[in-house]
Amino acid sequence: MQGLDTPGEHRPRRRPPETTLDVELAAGLSLRLGSSSSYELSEDQSAGLAYGPSVWLAPNRLFSLGLAYERVALGVDRSEGGTSSVDVRRALDAVWLRGRAYPWREDSVGLFVGLGLGMSWQHVRGTGTRPGDGFTRPPSAYGCDASDGPGIALGGGVGLDVAVSRDVAFLTGFDAAAHRQSGDVIGGCAPGSGSITTLGAHLGFAYRFDLDDSSSPRTSARIQAR
Repeated sequence: MQGLDTPGEHRPRRRPPETTLDVELAAGLSLRLGSSSSYELSEDQSAGLAYGPSVWLAPNRLFSLGLAYERVALGVDRSEGGTSSVDVRRALDAVWLRGRAYPWREDSVGLFVGLGLGMSWQHVRGTGTRPGDGFTRPPSAYGCDASDGPGIALGGGVGLDVAVSRDVAFLTGFDAAAHRQSGDVIGGCAPGSGSITTLGAHLGFAYRFDLDDSSSPRTSARIQAR
């Protein structure tokens, strides 16, 4: 009769998935560093929220390729006050093809560097006042929306990938991107941003689908038995 203190059957440790399909959602803050717009507008607010989903295919644990969408708020530009004034709220929509390489990675944590090539569209929302014609008509308020693009975008960054569980990972990092955009008036509404550079910090979560059985308990047992 087997004693109560007899150890049970040893269960092999499950290895992390080698080939995965990751669905990721990230959000963070983005800072606009500059503008090439030639119009007399000053930056009243140069930071905003950045967020978006992405899908990543990792053929192995040291490299992954992803397709991402990102919405970036670029802050507000404001003209000098007077009978004619305008406030311009800016935003970007971007579609990225991205790659990540892991120079260092263990089972539960990894450091990655990333590069991206994409296209971006700028959006402006203008609100302000138009001058009147003297005594008969005072200045009037107006509002408008317009979009322009696409323009080419280049980006890169560094980050950490931390396994919360076998299927869920937490990611955080810093990135920079350059967007080539027009500084001309868009759709008769407001001046475009011109080409700009953004710096960002983000965090997100990814759900990982295991695409092979190399890390299943049965396969791990066969590996250890060899």
